[in-house]
Amino acid sequence: MKTIKNNSIYLTFLIYFFSIGINSQTIEEIVIKGNWRDTNLSKEDSSIAVLDSKTIESQALKHFENLSYLVPNLNFAASDSRARHFQIRGIGERSGYERTPNSAVGLLIDDIDFSGQGGIATTFDVDQIEVHRGPQGARIGSSALAGLIYISTKEPTEKFEGKSEIVMGTYGTINSGIAFGGPVNSNKDLTYRLAIKKDYSDGFRKNLFLNKSDTSKKDESTFRLKVNWISDNQTTYKFLVSQIELDDPADIWTIDGSLNTLSDKPGMDSQKSNVYGVKIYHQFEKFEFQSLSSATNTDVVLSYDADWGNPESHSPYIYDYFSETIRNRDTYSQEFRLVSRSADKDTEKSIEWVIGASFVDINETNAKKDTGIYGDPSDPYGPYSSNSSSLSDFSSRNYSLFGNIDYLFNETTKISFGGRWENFESNYFDSYDESFSPSNKMSGGKLSLVKILNNDSNIYISTDTGITFNTSGSIQGVSNGNIITNSSNIKISISGDCENCIYIGSSDGIWKSSDLGDNFDLISGTYIDEISNYGAFAVSDVNSSVILYGDIDTHMSFDGGANFEKTTFWSEGNSNYDQTGTYVHADLRGAVCKDGVFWLNTDGLLCKSEDNGVSWEIFEGQSIRENYNLGVSQSNHYRTISGSQDNGTSIKSENSWIEFYGADGMEGIIHPLNDDWMIGSVQFGGKRRTKDGGYTQDGAGNLENGSWIAPLFYDPNDQMKIYSLGDKVTVSEDFGSTWTDLGTPFGLTQSINYATIAENNSNIIAVTRGSQIKLSTDSGLTFSSINSNLPDNYITDVVFDPNNDDIIVVTYGSYNANNNKVFISYNQGSAWENITYNLGNLPVRSVVVDHTENSNIYLGTEIGVYKKAMSSQTWELYSQGLPNMSILELDIVYGSNTLRAATWGRGLWEYSLDGRLDYPSILTTEITNPPSDNSPKVGFDQFVTSVIDYNTDLTDVYLKWSIDEPIFDNIISMSNVNDNIWISDTSIPNQEEGVKVFFKVFAEGNNEDITESYKYMYEVKANIYCTPSMDCSYGDGLQLFQLADINNSSECEGYGDFMFLSTDLEQGSQYDLTVTTGYGNQYLSVWIDFNDDLEYTSDELILENYIIAEGEEAGLFTDCLLYTSPSPRDRG
Repeated sequence: MKTIKNNSIYLTFLIYFFSIGINSQTIEEIVIKGNWRDTNLSKEDSSIAVLDSKTIESQALKHFENLSYLVPNLNFAASDSRARHFQIRGIGERSGYERTPNSAVGLLIDDIDFSGQGGIATTFDVDQIEVHRGPQGARIGSSALAGLIYISTKEPTEKFEGKSEIVMGTYGTINSGIAFGGPVNSNKDLTYRLAIKKDYSDGFRKNLFLNKSDTSKKDESTFRLKVNWISDNQTTYKFLVSQIELDDPADIWTIDGSLNTLSDKPGMDSQKSNVYGVKIYHQFEKFEFQSLSSATNTDVVLSYDADWGNPESHSPYIYDYFSETIRNRDTYSQEFRLVSRSADKDTEKSIEWVIGASFVDINETNAKKDTGIYGDPSDPYGPYSSNSSSLSDFSSRNYSLFGNIDYLFNETTKISFGGRWENFESNYFDSYDESFSPSNKMSGGKLSLVKILNNDSNIYISTDTGITFNTSGSIQGVSNGNIITNSSNIKISISGDCENCIYIGSSDGIWKSSDLGDNFDLISGTYIDEISNYGAFAVSDVNSSVILYGDIDTHMSFDGGANFEKTTFWSEGNSNYDQTGTYVHADLRGAVCKDGVFWLNTDGLLCKSEDNGVSWEIFEGQSIRENYNLGVSQSNHYRTISGSQDNGTSIKSENSWIEFYGADGMEGIIHPLNDDWMIGSVQFGGKRRTKDGGYTQDGAGNLENGSWIAPLFYDPNDQMKIYSLGDKVTVSEDFGSTWTDLGTPFGLTQSINYATIAENNSNIIAVTRGSQIKLSTDSGLTFSSINSNLPDNYITDVVFDPNNDDIIVVTYGSYNANNNKVFISYNQGSAWENITYNLGNLPVRSVVVDHTENSNIYLGTEIGVYKKAMSSQTWELYSQGLPNMSILELDIVYGSNTLRAATWGRGLWEYSLDGRLDYPSILTTEITNPPSDNSPKVGFDQFVTSVIDYNTDLTDVYLKWSIDEPIFDNIISMSNVNDNIWISDTSIPNQEEGVKVFFKVFAEGNNEDITESYKYMYEVKANIYCTPSMDCSYGDGLQLFQLADINNSSECEGYGDFMFLSTDLEQGSQYDLTVTTGYGNQYLSVWIDFNDDLEYTSDELILENYIIAEGEEAGLFTDCLLYTSPSPRDRG
């Protein structure tokens, strides 16, 4: 049992908040219910979005996750069905498949905590939904560090009222509900309200394998009974009993992207919650006593068919995988409050206060079972089965004391002080014998100033260049009989075609004013209601009839907003990237029209349209990408591979980009001495490889149980050796062609998050998962924990010092005010030292250490780059023109002394290493025959060529080399042959087959500024062309090859070595080339190794993909071609 105790301060901040109110207009007051007392929205000290019952009902949406698109900065994470977790301003749990006992976004329904259980948030009979953005720790503690969602259902009324609904639609949809309530036996002191809702749909997908149409159905029901009893003039009791049941099979994933599934074991995403609550309110003379008690029980079943298919789907391969998690959670909470009378009820009072205490008890159990089998028909040892199960138990108790004081200076200004102390205790254990008992005492608070200025139903307009502003008319109108008042984020557009017009676009509709904002008319409401997400708005500046409105697609109106039509289609995806004109990438962020040209920015591209949005050109993409990772070339400064959200893997050369592969791009690597050889990856560790700089590609293996970003790296001392890490460490000795499983550091299904390999002794590998870190000293076979005195927080990166394998640096990205962001070990993890120093509490995302004598450490943080020398105790900002963005990965190009950064939203950036701006820059390095599957070969000289930039003359350039070990004990001088090109005076001496050769290039300036390249290596290969391999089971081999004196006929015995056959060809002469095959529709390519280097290159290709007997099948087919032997000039 491990016990972790921590005393920390959290949620300490200062807010100056200015909301905007309208005094010249009479508008409906919006009352906030999610705080300790009901208050006017304009007087709240945080940013709050409110959806009232009218808005909720007008949207005709059945669940809060559907309405969430109306709320800026709010997103949700779902599994296969309903939302479980929410994110506010990008903070919060991002995967619906993960469980978390303490969510960053709190969810309260009728004051009962359902954080992390968002699936129950039905909108039927809901009175109001509030989204409180920003930390709400003083209000409900550590479960709302990003914000709070507060849902209040309708209360019982003194008069009987009710409503019912029934909706029937396609795909077997039947939605029905009834809600009613009023006094019991005409006793207005005892009232009730009963709401029952049932939603059913077969779903729009059909399972072709099972021949069923309901495997993606939704079967959801809600029962809620509320009873209010006023026992006397001072005391009120409120009782709540509720049951929510979601029965939603999870058969939604398809192999071919169609609406039809092929799963043999459809999954389930179900949840059943029983809820009980009691509230007691008792009035005293100067304050109110409040008691809030609740108990909940929730059962969740989450399962899915991870192979998305059936035994026939992946034939001839065997692939079958099914995962199931069963979860039970019991929660009990008790809160007591003393709440003062509202200050605005008594003009002599200027202070409002709240004090209270709370207790929360949580018990959760999880049972997870995964079963699978995988087989490759070419693998003699397969198939392989995988069966795992785990049990875990989590319990926690949270005690807290809190208080808040508001001082009202006047009706429009107040200052607020709040504080909270919490004592958190928990226990965890599982079937992997992992157990720990973290505890935490936390305290913190808030200080805020509120000044009422305006709200979203108006804008402010200046006619004197911003010196003074006047309030516009109210932004409201009628659509389908409903009054729509704007309550969401506003985007403004104007048009030179209508001098006095102002256009407003929001999630609620589109408005137009023809009198400079005095009055607004709703010009589009119905169509906007049908768009699920709002992102861009612009009116043409030359023709005001043309309006752009965007969600994940672009919608254009050509009649002033009366009608819209969709003009781009996200579903086309990257298959038609920049070709059809109807693809701009999903999630539109903003738009503008300039001189009749519409410009549109998305989460991955900047696009323009010169024909009013009918067709689009991709103008810019890579510079605004949300990058996860990058990989640099150590032999070509100009080449980088990067992975980004929604935009896949991209390859940057000196003057161009190659969009290499789609999906979500992740980690990528480039061979250090052959920059045409690269591997990119996608989410969860799938890999694609290229051997020609990205023009063609093939697979490089997939992972089992890979993390979202699965680690991928090469061995610095055996550079064809690649590591890819899921729950197991896997290694490839041939740059991704074949793979071998090694150790399992954290157990099956326990994915590795980050990993790194030591630069000098590559037997040493460090891996992390969550807060755990382990070390291997046997190349990944076995691991031992090196957590020692590290904090119990999520590790965001780990790196070795390239100058000293004993030194390891780890980073943390938590938002906690704990001053635990960077730690270092000088003894391979035996002990750790906190080196956060003056960095404070800035989250750190990535770390890299350079190869200079200072071993400078560079940190990629939430905002910018920081650096310090290894021996320094002070961090310095090192952003050097970098945008204020989150830096998700850093890497170093040794030869050019360059630090390169991948940002989340502003592309890739680079700058010189600290103190090396004017050093020589080794831009490229290559050998005569770059490493590949069969080169360099025995007997072939390997000259080294480098391109080196320097601001004056270099004093010396040379290379150091060695064999078998990187000790670099031999020197070869290099000479300047042309401009900035340097070539070794002699070749690296020839070696025998299997010998490993290491070398570095050094460039010396005239100011003791010496640059050294990365450590390059290659292994000498056997002196053969290739290893022929083929069977002739289909009878389609070559039967005859005839050219001049070569007349080689054969049966169908497969390919062979016929180097003993030769002929002389006269340059410029023509010859008959005759070929016979044993099958039709064969593609023939012919190379001649003109320079006898045992390599076939593109300039030696004399016949490319000639088709013999096109369209034919079985039979003997002969073709005679006329071949002209080229002259040296023809071959370049």
